[in-house]
Amino acid sequence: TFWYHSHIMTQYCDGLRGVMVVYDPQDPHAHSYDVDDDSTIITLADWYHIAAPLAGAVPLADSTLINGLGRWSGDPTADLAVINVTPGKRYRFRLVNLACDPNYTFQIDGHSMTVIEADGENTKPLVVDEIQIFAGQRYSFVLVANQTVGNYWIRAAPNLFAPGGDGFAHGINSAILRY
Repeated sequence: TFWYHSHIMTQYCDGLRGVMVVYDPQDPHAHSYDVDDDSTIITLADWYHIAAPLAGAVPLADSTLINGLGRWSGDPTADLAVINVTPGKRYRFRLVNLACDPNYTFQIDGHSMTVIEADGENTKPLVVDEIQIFAGQRYSFVLVANQTVGNYWIRAAPNLFAPGGDGFAHGINSAILRY
């Protein structure tokens, strides 16, 4: 799992970035998951509501975006990303921190995650309840969809935020895992 971004001024912070996945035909973890496609990419990003060249001093992000969507104190009803899963399936999620600055503590309510890749390198499987992911980092984890059908919060708590940007009130810094 890799990503790209601009190196001209602050275009990267303003959104010129994306994900690239190179599928390994000899993936040593392939037996541990059923689904690995575009639907299993999760991006975390900081959103500055003023373009970086206009913001002056180093600004704090106004919002956290998960797969390009997110709420903030000025719009607590904005759409949230929804990631759909099917009960009984095992998913390889590719988590990518595209943020310019903050790191995030990432978790999915009611689910553990088995980390199998870090920054493009396969790892020994490690079961965790949360992942701290810094700017530019990538992790792949396997999630087993073994909970009761419903909606579960996906949470990405940033370590840096603008006023009103901390916590999870009204779904900020969040997305939804839906069975």
